[in-house]
Amino acid sequence: MMKKRIYYLDVLRVLACLMVIAMHAPLPGVGHTGNFLCAEGLFCVPCIGLFFMISGALLLPVQETGVSFVKKRLAKVVFPLLVWICVGIVIEALQKGTPEPAALLRTIFSIPFSVQGSGILWFVYPLIGLYLLAPIISPWLEKAGRTELKLFLLLWAVSLCFPYLKDILDIETSKKGILYYFSGYLGYFVLGYYLHNFGRAKTWIAIALLPIPFVVGALFKYWGLHLSVSYHFGYLSLVGAMMSWSWFTIVRNLSQRIDGLNPGALSVLQHFSTCCFGIYLIHIYVMRPFLWDVCHISLLGRWSSLLVSFFGTLLISYGLTVLFSKLPFGKYIVGFSSRR
Repeated sequence: MMKKRIYYLDVLRVLACLMVIAMHAPLPGVGHTGNFLCAEGLFCVPCIGLFFMISGALLLPVQETGVSFVKKRLAKVVFPLLVWICVGIVIEALQKGTPEPAALLRTIFSIPFSVQGSGILWFVYPLIGLYLLAPIISPWLEKAGRTELKLFLLLWAVSLCFPYLKDILDIETSKKGILYYFSGYLGYFVLGYYLHNFGRAKTWIAIALLPIPFVVGALFKYWGLHLSVSYHFGYLSLVGAMMSWSWFTIVRNLSQRIDGLNPGALSVLQHFSTCCFGIYLIHIYVMRPFLWDVCHISLLGRWSSLLVSFFGTLLISYGLTVLFSKLPFGKYIVGFSSRR
C-alpha cells in the first residue's frame, strides 16, 4: 500500500529551506546593522531543527530491515553530497589556486569524517549519522510509551540549557558529561517523531512562544549583557529547539487546511518540497561565487542586494535542481530524478 502524502511536512520542509537561504542572504559589508542581522538570525534558527524533525516524523520507527533502510536512505544523500563536495573543491581551487597534492589527498580522505568543499554541507553529516542510528532506536520507539519519550526529551532539553548554565556553573559538555549521550541532533529526530504521533499542543501557545527569543535578545542588548546568537540561540540551544517546536506545532495544527487545498496547489507544494534538498546543496554556490562575486550585487545597495541575494538564489537554485533532476544521473546530483 502506498503511504498517504503528509503535506504539512512538505510545508515545513519548504519553510526550513527558505529560512536557510534567508540566513545566508545578507551580504557582508553593505551596511546591515547588528540588530538586523541578529533578528534575522533568530528568525531563521529553526531551519536545521525542522529538517531533522521532518526526517524523524517521516522515518521513525523504521519498518524495513536495517540494511535495506540504510542502503536506500544513504543512496539519496551520499552521492549528491560527494558531487557537491567536489564542486566546492573545484571552486576553491579556482579561487585560491590548485592545492598541493598532499593537501588534496588529506581533503579527499577526510571526506567520510568531516565536511569538505563547503561548510554549508555540514548538515548532511549528522543526517547520515541519524539514518545509521534510526534502525537501532526503532525497536525502542515501538515499545516506548509517551512517558519514556517525554523523559528522553526532558533530558535532551536539559542539555540544551548548557549554553546558559555554563555562564554561572561548571558544566561538563564533553563525553565525560552525564548527559553527553542525550545531547545533539538526535533529540530533534525523536521530537519530530513524538510531535507527529502524539503532539497535542494548542496553536496559540506555539504562536505566543515565537516572540520570546526576540524579547530576550532585546533585553540582553538593553542591559548590556553579552549575547551570542550562534551560541546562546543556536541550533542546539533551548531557544532554538523551542522555536523549532513552535513552527512544527503551528503547521501541524494546520494540516487539515493544508490537505484541503486544491490539487494544483498541493502538486506545486509537493514538487517544490521534493526539490528542497537539491536547493540546499546548490544554493551557497549560486549565492556566493556567482551572485556575490561574479554579479557584484553588492553594488545594488543594502536592501536591493539582500532581495536579489535571497530571491535570485532561490529561483536559480530551484531551476538548476529541476534541470539536474532531468539528467540521466540526476538522482546522484540532487537526490531525486524527474525523468520519465
